Amino acid sequence: MTSRSKKRIMNIFLSFVALLSFCIAANAQMSPFDSVLKANSYRLHISENGTLSGEGATFILKKSANAQFVLIGENHNTKEIPEFTTSLFNALNKSYGFKHLALEQDPPMMRKISSPPYKGNLDSVFSLARKYPYGFTFVSDEELKMIAAVSGHPAKGNVVWGCDQSFGLMHVMDEIKSEKRNAVFPDSLIYKISASESSRDLDKNDYMSNGIKKTDLQALDKFKTGNPDDEIDFGVASLTMSDSIYSFMFSEKPYEGCALRESYMKSRFMDEYKKCVAAGEKYPKAVLKFGTAHIVDGFEPNTGTLNVGTFVKEFAVANGMGSFSLNAMIYRTDSSDWNFNQYKHKDVIQLFARNAPVDHWTIFDLKPVKAFYYDSKMKGILTKEDTSFFENYILAFDALLLIGNGGDGSFNACKCPY
Repeated sequence: MTSRSKKRIMNIFLSFVALLSFCIAANAQMSPFDSVLKANSYRLHISENGTLSGEGATFILKKSANAQFVLIGENHNTKEIPEFTTSLFNALNKSYGFKHLALEQDPPMMRKISSPPYKGNLDSVFSLARKYPYGFTFVSDEELKMIAAVSGHPAKGNVVWGCDQSFGLMHVMDEIKSEKRNAVFPDSLIYKISASESSRDLDKNDYMSNGIKKTDLQALDKFKTGNPDDEIDFGVASLTMSDSIYSFMFSEKPYEGCALRESYMKSRFMDEYKKCVAAGEKYPKAVLKFGTAHIVDGFEPNTGTLNVGTFVKEFAVANGMGSFSLNAMIYRTDSSDWNFNQYKHKDVIQLFARNAPVDHWTIFDLKPVKAFYYDSKMKGILTKEDTSFFENYILAFDALLLIGNGGDGSFNACKCPY
């Protein structure tokens, strides 16, 4: 062997030793909490055709194998979370037979979209959003695309379940008018509503939440048949309940309004569930996408009311199955604006974000994190205020999805700001 060859081998060996020493030093400097996160984090990818891939996709599907319900907690009106929901629904549909999507959306409108000619038809869904700006709770293009795509799947019962109060009346009023039932149609009422709902502006032109509408809505009772499944009966019932929720808010009784709303979400979920069972689906499987407060383990933070997420998780257990819950959060490094507001607990998110490249999507399995925390190994890391948030909003899920450099949703279809 020549001296040049020996020297080259020695240089390679020394480089290897240096690299090994660097890795050992880096690991030695990594905190125990960071080590737990690193060992239980997975990259998630979504291809251009909407297919989930990577270790994160494998992790989610594995955790969902015995689940009857998969729950996504979100911050609303983002670009990526509805896109992720569509991709996840498709994967769960293909692998485990999930056929339903429960949303914070208007109940009559979601029933309409679950039926022809709107079912699976993006153009028709966009047209409805333009015609009825208040017919949807959330109207971003991405949300509407998700609803249209999922509604196209075959299922017994309704594919998309609207589990929230109604924002508007006009779509129900037009349904009543088209039926031409034997009663004098209240033209003055529809004129008043159309003036408020011609364009969406929740700060100014919001008929439902401004005042108590009980007298106006009583004029619609004469069009009911007495059959709760009748579309008009269902629509009027939805409006009446929604008015009760808004009336509490208008009367400065937010606790009563929020508590009634949470209860209504559960009853709406069960109503749609039972319809699927009656149609022949023994144990309907559903994906739920709600605001984080409705999905965390335990109580809705504003009311202390047992939330819809906890309700369905326990319901799955009663059916001999399980659930999987995921907190989907946007994070960015180009500003201090975490989750699109001056996020009060961004330091908590930073604990995870420093272990998640901002140009990737990263899933953290929270089961080992819970063990680490409740074994008292995080003392001194969190402030008292952050501790409460960490327990109630992070550890209250099975997994955390950080979407690096995510963005706001677009509003081209409805031409409205939110």
